Amino acid sequence: GSFVSLNTKTRDADETVKTVVEKGADRQMFDCLVICRFGSEDAETYDDITAPLNAATGFEYTKQELLDCGERTIHLARAFSIKHGATPDLDCMSEKLAEVPVDGVYKGVSIAPVFKQMVKDYYHGMGWDEKTSKPLPATLRRIGLEELIDDLW
Repeated sequence: GSFVSLNTKTRDADETVKTVVEKGADRQMFDCLVICRFGSEDAETYDDITAPLNAATGFEYTKQELLDCGERTIHLARAFSIKHGATPDLDCMSEKLAEVPVDGVYKGVSIAPVFKQMVKDYYHGMGWDEKTSKPLPATLRRIGLEELIDDLW
């Protein structure tokens, strides 16, 4: 599926969704390790993370292994939510997010008109079913969570 665009010079829904999909594993990894991720997305940061983590745990984690763990966590959390009653209609926009900004670079530009499409695009980008928001069997196999397929599907 193609990503939706707001067609404005200041706010691009397409880029927003792509960034959230592409940076999700990175952000999840930082959150799981309880590390501030702001200003921490360069390659040297991973050396700063993996060295003490490996020293403390005795493991030899690489940057890619940390990112893979972050990605598995996102899909595992979604599967848990689905198993406990989450449905796509719960992926809704808060009143605050729906407000039209009155100043700043996004002044007068709301994402409300394209939010539902952004959610569908996010599901697609994540490898989730666009109707149920379940991680697709192919996605679960790719990330090593194939044991969840029978449970979800």
